[in-house]
Amino acid sequence: MNAPDTTETTKAPTLLVVDDDPIILALVDRLATEMGFTVLRERNGTAALAALADMRPDGAMVDVGLGDIDGFSLLRSIKAADPQSQVILMTGAASVDSAVEAIKAGALDYISKPFEI
Repeated sequence: MNAPDTTETTKAPTLLVVDDDPIILALVDRLATEMGFTVLRERNGTAALAALADMRPDGAMVDVGLGDIDGFSLLRSIKAADPQSQVILMTGAASVDSAVEAIKAGALDYISKPFEI
């Protein structure tokens, strides 16, 4: 996901970050904020879906294993609401099959946790 152009006087793009791990949430929030994004954090898929009813983020970083709703379903919901939204899936249990599924579902990228910035 590209960093926003801070030379323009437009509203900062919004990034939805969904992860059940508070450490990952805080890390991605800090980094995205430093890059100029407005960050909305959610700890589960149900809360993320509720947030999507009120807003359309410019992008999202979504954990695959959320417990209540899997990241693939959330990816599909985000893309259905806004096909232009860029979504990155994150996982601690990466596999070739899930990476292929992510890209086929419309993910911009698929990254393994822990990850380096």
